[in-house]
This record gives sequence, structure tokens and C-alpha cells, in this order.
Amino acid sequence: MICKECKNEMILDDEDFRFKGNTNKYWICENCHTSCTEEIRFNQSYKEHWYNEDKNIDCTIKHDIAIKR
Repeated sequence: MICKECKNEMILDDEDFRFKGNTNKYWICENCHTSCTEEIRFNQSYKEHWYNEDKNIDCTIKHDIAIKR
């Protein structure tokens, strides 16, 4: 994942698996110390929670997902 603050590549710090297609990924940028929790639902990025205390950033980006039936 690319950091939305400094545009550097982030590293995957941890992953929580609930079941196939339902995952939370925890990203960290070593350059600017911004973190992101990415929620994966139905194998698609659903939400991104961005946080950086130094830069006063605390926001959520929600993506539309297409559910195949």
C-alpha cells in the first residue's frame, strides 16, 4: 500500500483473518509514521482508517464493493 501522506511504500505490520474474504490488514509507514487499518470484505478493500498523531490525521475512507451473486 502507498502512504497517502508521503507517497512511500508502507509495510504490512499485521493481519487478522476472520474467514476467507474477511481480513483486516495493519499498515505502517516507516518514513512518516502514518498507520492504516485496511478492512477487506468479500475480497475487496472496504474501508481504510488512516491515523497519524503528529500530523493530526484521523480519517476513514470507505470504498464501494461489488457483491457477486
